This record gives sequence, structure tokens and C-alpha cells, in this order.
Amino acid sequence: MRDDKRICPASGKVCYSRAEAGAVMRTCKRYGGRFRKQIPKRAYVCPDCGCYHLTHWKNFVPKKSRF
Repeated sequence: MRDDKRICPASGKVCYSRAEAGAVMRTCKRYGGRFRKQIPKRAYVCPDCGCYHLTHWKNFVPKKSRF
């Protein structure tokens, strides 16, 4: 994984590629959330930046872009 984390200008969340998002979710699931308060359950494509973000909500649907 990358050490340089890109931040979404619209949401302020960390941007991931599809592969990176999957790797983070698998790692958190494997270790039971020891390093996070909430285990990410889903990755979604941000309508603003086009990258993947993680959410702990099972049925999260991102809002449409404001721009």
C-alpha cells in the first residue's frame, strides 16, 4: 500500500484504488478491527473525485456530486 495518502477535496476522506480498498477491508476483517473503532464494510466510488472511499455502513449510497 501507499504511504502517501491522497485526500478527497470534497469529503476529506482518504482516496483508495479498488485494489487498495479491498486490501484495507480484508485486513480490518482479518484482525477484527483492533486498529479501528469501526470495521469498513463497503467501498464506494466517490462522485466528486472518482476514487474509492470506505464506509462502515452496510447499505451506504453516496449523494450526487454538488458540482
